[in-house]
Amino acid sequence: MALLDWSKIGPNSREALARRGIGEAEWASLRLARRFSVMRGVLEQKAGEIMDVPLGHPAYVAKYEQSFRMLAGLMSTEEIIVHNEALERAKRFAAGLRAAEKAAAAGSGAARALEQARKSGDLDEAEGLLDRARGQLKLAPAAAVKPVYDLNPEETHRLTGRLTDAVVRALGATEIGRELIASVREMPVTTELRALAGSSGGHYARLPGSGSVVWNTTLMAELLAEIGRSPRGALNDDEALRDAVVLYSQLMAHELTHHRQRLRKAPLTDKHYSTMYTREDEMEANNAQVAFLRQMRAASPGFAARETRLLATGGRFADFMRQAEEHAADPARMNHWLEGSYTRVPTFERAAIRLMAAGGREQQRMAPAVERIEAELFRRRRLSSAERAALEKDGVEEGRAPLSAIKTSVLRRMRAYWADTGRVMIQEAWRIGRETREQIERLAR
Repeated sequence: MALLDWSKIGPNSREALARRGIGEAEWASLRLARRFSVMRGVLEQKAGEIMDVPLGHPAYVAKYEQSFRMLAGLMSTEEIIVHNEALERAKRFAAGLRAAEKAAAAGSGAARALEQARKSGDLDEAEGLLDRARGQLKLAPAAAVKPVYDLNPEETHRLTGRLTDAVVRALGATEIGRELIASVREMPVTTELRALAGSSGGHYARLPGSGSVVWNTTLMAELLAEIGRSPRGALNDDEALRDAVVLYSQLMAHELTHHRQRLRKAPLTDKHYSTMYTREDEMEANNAQVAFLRQMRAASPGFAARETRLLATGGRFADFMRQAEEHAADPARMNHWLEGSYTRVPTFERAAIRLMAAGGREQQRMAPAVERIEAELFRRRRLSSAERAALEKDGVEEGRAPLSAIKTSVLRRMRAYWADTGRVMIQEAWRIGRETREQIERLAR
């Protein structure tokens, strides 16, 4: 990324780096992740110097916007969302403060509350003081903070089907999309629209025998509002739907990659499946999202033109659309995103070590049971043919029954499974990692 290329670093930032003992030669010797960390520190310091006015100052919003945009290139998706929301709140507060100050008489209780709000350094406190003053002045309540998803369950059901059909058609126009659709034929996937906590656009959920892609209706309403659209518009208007598909088709490519990863991990039990959810899974999903975008632009000039128009709107909608390619193009940014957004998710190496350790424990735990089965099978080898036949004919298949009552064929299967469980888990850890990394590399080409 340009921010990490010495030739693109401005004189002020170079001076700041020099104060830290870093010149061009030292910069060239730093790994990308370290450059990222150092440059973020420099820009955060500059942003702090820009933000030299209190919350209620007329220049506060412009300075916040300037410092935010300066740092946005080094922020994770979640950080961008948080600062976008804070910036919008600051804009609404500034507008409300100006309107209330015009209506407040000098020396009144409302004026004193507004003066406190202007000097406050805390936005929550300042908004509370502004609301108190507005109430005293009998001003109309401020506009709703966020667009609201207002479709009823029946309308939501129709929008789910309409958006899913359009997204699947878009996926079907690309090679990577057709691969992902094929994974749905192996195990079905449903789509669902519902409110989710936090700032996620959606997620993939494992269900018994199937998967589900869940899209966040709260964020959908907010993002579509930024491009002059709404969920209701996407339900009733084809143009609004096509705009929504530009974003949600790439998000579907991301989530269906997690579905394909689930199929790859099928030999693992539910207990150990979560152990092998790694940061590399998210890297693969990100790269699949980028591969879809690039293939879709080549396959559909109309999609490409619509995407260009929507990116020009700026805001969070454009941020969401840009993130995947920005991560894929810059290893340092990719690592920062993974470390910031998936703090509790292990790398493959760490997950594999955990799974192999679990495999070793499983072998130790099963060893006494395997020995008892071996002893029972050895005893049966000394029985007559008629006795062995009777055991196979009349024996039970229930694994919890006494060993002496279980069919010989079932005992052999139990021995093979219990003896091999740990070894299979170790083998699966490396197979899953190898196949995931092969996909990451293939999609990055």
